[in-house]
Amino acid sequence: MIIGFEFCYSEKVYLSCRDSYGNEMTKTSDGFITMDQAIETTNTLIEDYGFVEVACCNANTGEIIFIARAHEANCVEEVW
Repeated sequence: MIIGFEFCYSEKVYLSCRDSYGNEMTKTSDGFITMDQAIETTNTLIEDYGFVEVACCNANTGEIIFIARAHEANCVEEVW
């Protein structure tokens, strides 16, 4: 039996993005967003738009939920 999980988050979030030149952009969700949607959007911003770092934050409190960073293909990083 395979069990699937979807990580849900019950608040609006915003994604704070930074490119390799230090330019920043903020993308705010229109409504509630699941964690899977936030991760998928983050991957798109890094892979397709060339951002090097994206922080997903709670839009109400500013709490950082996760930070994603672009790495070289041969880079291995452990996250705790």
